[in-house]
Amino acid sequence: MSEEIKKEAQDTELNPEELDKVAGGRISFHPLFSYLEAHDISMYTLIKDGVITATEATRLRADHNFRLSLIDKLCTYLKCQPEDIIAYIPDQDY
Repeated sequence: MSEEIKKEAQDTELNPEELDKVAGGRISFHPLFSYLEAHDISMYTLIKDGVITATEATRLRADHNFRLSLIDKLCTYLKCQPEDIIAYIPDQDY
């Protein structure tokens, strides 16, 4: 198990061994950036309009952890569905 997954396990109720059994990929926000470009919306606009914080924007760019409430806020603001802004990328090691 990667050190990053072990570190993230500390923030969950699962211990690292339990997390290793369920961690099989990652969520990518690449579709969000394509969606924003297609609709001529900048990340700055999302920040300025209070949809996300600058820290959340940085985390989105790096495909880091996020809360489901962030997806809710983005979908509400953009009037889209989750599949329009996120994609599941399977981990090839599993």
